[in-house]
Amino acid sequence: MFDLRPYQKKQKILADWIPWGVMLDEQTIVNKDGSYMTVIEFKGPDGGSETASMLTNFREQFNNIFQRFGDRWCVQVEANRHAYKPEIHPMPKDAPRAAKYIEEDRLGMFGNGQYFITSCYLILTYLPPEDSHRKVADLFIEYPEGQERPNPQYPPFATYQKVIGETVSLLGGVVKEVNVLKNEDLLSFLHSTVSSRTHRVAVPDCPIDIAEKMTDSPLDIGLGLRLGGHHVSMIGVRNWVNVTEPNMLDSLFMLPFEFRWCIRFLPMSRQMAHSHVTKLKRHWFSKRKNLFTLMKEMASKEESQLEDPDARVKADDADHALAMIGSDDASFGYTTMSFCVWDVTSEAAESKANVLREATDRSGWITQIESTNAFEAWLGTIPGHAYANVRRPITSSHNFCDVSPLMHQCAGERWCDHLNAPALMQCATGASTTPYWLNIFPCGTDVGHTMIAGPTGAGKSTLLNLMAAQWMRYEGAQVYIFDKGGSARVMTYAMNGQFYDLGEKESALQLQPLRELDSKLDRTRAFQWVIDVLTRENVPLSVSDKEHILEKIDQLSSRPQDERTISLLIAYLQFPHLKQGLYNYSSEGAYGHLFDGDCDPLGSNRWQAFELEGVYRMGLALPGVLSYLFNRLEDRFASARDVDAGVDKNGSPITKPTLLILDEAWLFIDNDMFRGQIRDWLKTLRKRNVAVVFATQSLADIEASPIAATILESCQTRILLPNPTAAEKHMRRLYEELLGLNVEEMDKLSVAVAKHNYYVISDVGRRMVSLSLSKKQLEFVGASQPARQRMAEDIFGDHPDDFFEYYLEAVKRERALEVAEEEAKNSMFKKGA
Repeated sequence: MFDLRPYQKKQKILADWIPWGVMLDEQTIVNKDGSYMTVIEFKGPDGGSETASMLTNFREQFNNIFQRFGDRWCVQVEANRHAYKPEIHPMPKDAPRAAKYIEEDRLGMFGNGQYFITSCYLILTYLPPEDSHRKVADLFIEYPEGQERPNPQYPPFATYQKVIGETVSLLGGVVKEVNVLKNEDLLSFLHSTVSSRTHRVAVPDCPIDIAEKMTDSPLDIGLGLRLGGHHVSMIGVRNWVNVTEPNMLDSLFMLPFEFRWCIRFLPMSRQMAHSHVTKLKRHWFSKRKNLFTLMKEMASKEESQLEDPDARVKADDADHALAMIGSDDASFGYTTMSFCVWDVTSEAAESKANVLREATDRSGWITQIESTNAFEAWLGTIPGHAYANVRRPITSSHNFCDVSPLMHQCAGERWCDHLNAPALMQCATGASTTPYWLNIFPCGTDVGHTMIAGPTGAGKSTLLNLMAAQWMRYEGAQVYIFDKGGSARVMTYAMNGQFYDLGEKESALQLQPLRELDSKLDRTRAFQWVIDVLTRENVPLSVSDKEHILEKIDQLSSRPQDERTISLLIAYLQFPHLKQGLYNYSSEGAYGHLFDGDCDPLGSNRWQAFELEGVYRMGLALPGVLSYLFNRLEDRFASARDVDAGVDKNGSPITKPTLLILDEAWLFIDNDMFRGQIRDWLKTLRKRNVAVVFATQSLADIEASPIAATILESCQTRILLPNPTAAEKHMRRLYEELLGLNVEEMDKLSVAVAKHNYYVISDVGRRMVSLSLSKKQLEFVGASQPARQRMAEDIFGDHPDDFFEYYLEAVKRERALEVAEEEAKNSMFKKGA
């Protein structure tokens, strides 16, 4: 006979173990046991830069949320760390080749599988009371005449919705972002917890049997687990630390692989918790003294001082717990914490599990890699599963908050809402493997002004060069740099820009301050420029002198533009003391090579850099140069309307995004006239889509400046460089009073690595980041050495239009030569040995 029993027997499949039943609405799952489940994605506060007191304050705020849940609730928190896949946003077609070269290299670095991002979720599950409870309650409730009895089918769900709404509202007051998962987002998250394939999941037309639809990967159960094509290792907590602290497991987010960190809290009612803790107290109190000690006390009628110290401590701990229950300081329940790692081979999965286990054990925990209990432990991590792998030690909601992944590593903002484009650039969060997006227009603001402060040699020039190069990702981008020391020379040549060394007589930049005289505003500017020059030359000016100067400027305006020179103005002037005062600025004077030009030196190039070190040594010439350049840049900003870009969402013409870098900003804030210009720019240039990057070596310069308040108020993004003296008393005052840093942050700055770490402060959060620069990128953004600048000048002199290609070739030859020399040295060393 043919045996049909093997075919008639129902085989248990993975979906049978998963609790999800029906999708009741866009954000609620009804589980198979009748419970309701909602998933909330959140980004908690960044605990990495907070003091212990601030972390405790955050813990208390979370505790106030979680202790509200009673014994029919299941609270789960999951941190899902997954590989980062960078979104590719091509640079504009007209972007310089060097900018594309740097961007491609950075995309390759961040897309190599070595960077990970973490998403945190709060899963709330509520099991309504049985119908028998409701029927008993109805016996004691009378409803007024005319008032309908509530529909018995929906009161539990209405109560559940109300609690969810209150929780989201309370959570929004603590965390940075909170979002209730709905539709595809909800199903995609659930699918990611039970499948080895992560992808978007569409909402089915008939959203029932959710568990059946989500489980697309087979699960093999044995001493280990295999989910689809991945071997899964589970790490469980066997013994808790004696004392928990807020954010105590934050170091796990530095691990360089994917994992799920799941913690579940099954709260008790107040009465149940009191009963359980009282039993524990009695148990440990009775353990203080053994039978022999008790008999001795009875015989001597004297109390013995001999006690078991461990039992005494645990009895006192239970006493403290009873006090917390009585005062409603915390709730109590069963807490289960598990970790899930996976890989395509069992050896790789076990290796990851060992690394994670060691990282956890360093905090004082006792963990183990699950074997026979692996499947039960895995089920305990499934959202909405309140029954598997329940660990019985009673813990408080304070403990639950301390060990849950509620804090978040600030990762910046991926998207710049103001420019409707990606953030300026990607970095890495300090020593960890989490990417960071630097957006200098944080939280949708239109203010991109940025302050960079730190000692010399700490990496300021490298950061400025990288920011400028990455700025070219924006359509129509413009960059203007006031440089000192030539650190922007190589980058400017590579970007097909114009680099003007104002201190050199052979410089291509010969200014013509009197060229623009056609409008009344132009003539007023020219008049003020001449008056400022004469004032610095200590020429006494009377009212008649000023009238005479203005008259001659009006006369000069009738001449062709190429004739409106300083020399011609001197020829027009009739007063000898005025002629003598302007002599140094004529072609025969000391500064004539700078100021007595007959053409417009500033072309239409979108990238221009002005080297000020040479002209700074000239003393009186510097204000004249800066005044002229500031006026010309004002004109460039005002005419930077991008006609092809149309209008923005408010109907205003779109202005080309412009980055204005003021390196060594003390040059500007030391001068009364330029202080006013900087103050005006910081307040008004945002309207012209200009972001001012204000870089300085000394915080003391800012503190002493009359415009310190304007600088600090306008620069919403601040980047601080490593400073070994940051922890010293005199520097602590500056960091604390000017920038609001706490002790933890100042200590971090004092031990940070120069030219590697940068501390970013913005409305988004605070985080120590690194630029993650490769050798290829450093050949451009870090090429500030005098020898490299001389090489670049030689190449640019021979190949101004193809500098990038020839420079890259020269760098490759230099590298090859260095490698050959190193090999030769090693060969000689081996022979000598």
